[in-house]
Amino acid sequence: MAETIQKAQEELRQTAPGGRAFADTVSVMLDREDNWVRWKNELCMPFDRESYFEEKDERRVGLEEATRDMRRKLREPAKEWEHSLGSASLTEIWEMGYRDLRDLENPFQ
Repeated sequence: MAETIQKAQEELRQTAPGGRAFADTVSVMLDREDNWVRWKNELCMPFDRESYFEEKDERRVGLEEATRDMRRKLREPAKEWEHSLGSASLTEIWEMGYRDLRDLENPFQ
């Protein structure tokens, strides 16, 4: 059986155009189907998770309330970057009057 699967996968890989991508897609789909069949055979065990909560001020709070301060901080406007051209070195070179790579080859006197 494994030999037949291997041959079929190799045949798919050699199919033009895009056989390798198609074979990989088929392989992923078959893996998912295998997992689904196993899950069904195990009588559909639940995979739900308990809701997120955090202890805050001696009470349980959900994700939204627990992250409210952090999200508010992320929405604040960013402070202005001190280097207008991206880095200290680039800003310094620009302020010295260099405008082109050829300027760096022939430094000012």
